[in-house]
Amino acid sequence: MINYHLRRIAFDGMLAALFFVLSLFSVDLGNMKITLDGLAPLVAGFLFSPLDGFIVGCAGSFLNQMLKYGFTATTLPWIIPAGLRGLIAGIYGIKTKSDLRTIAAASVSSLAVSTAVMLLFWVLSKLEITSGGELLSTVLLPAAALTVLNVIIWGALYALRVEGVKRIILAVIVSSIAVTTANSLVWWLDSVIYHYYSFASVFGTTLLRYATGIATAVVMAIVLPPILKGCGKITQKLSIR
Repeated sequence: MINYHLRRIAFDGMLAALFFVLSLFSVDLGNMKITLDGLAPLVAGFLFSPLDGFIVGCAGSFLNQMLKYGFTATTLPWIIPAGLRGLIAGIYGIKTKSDLRTIAAASVSSLAVSTAVMLLFWVLSKLEITSGGELLSTVLLPAAALTVLNVIIWGALYALRVEGVKRIILAVIVSSIAVTTANSLVWWLDSVIYHYYSFASVFGTTLLRYATGIATAVVMAIVLPPILKGCGKITQKLSIR
């Protein structure tokens, strides 16, 4: 049992390293980034569990953040979107009804985190807001983003009816939408903390970023099934599935 867990941790570590390597080949377009680093947490989520997917995404993103920017006040928020991709993949990868409890736990956790974050936003609004426009940018927009995230995660309950490649495609596309939403929220938070916020710079390219995210998701959805098949054979030989 100990060897099983060690091999699984080692495999997760390899996937986190793969995330980091793929992120080095990202195409950075200023407000947008085209990358396939999301393949790593998707593989971890589908092969193992939502927790594995979340850890791989966060660990790989943390390495990338440390290399580019070092540790800052917003480093931890910036790594969460990548973890969210793996978490959603793991939830959509669940195959048995007995694992509905895992989905329910993830959904409840999401609501709890959102509630805590909204309380933080409320405190910030009391400390910093002086006009209606600032209220809109500091409270209402993040509230809308959190609502989208919760709808996406709860929607995974319905996804249990989808099987095979269709489930993989659905998971990849939905997780990409979630990641874009989460990144927009974190970007807003970063702009507030470091005092460079403007609606045009933070949200002006939101629709275009959703479009590029979905386009990238289509590419990942095409290459993911054979990757999962190959990795599945490896993990079975290593007895970690």
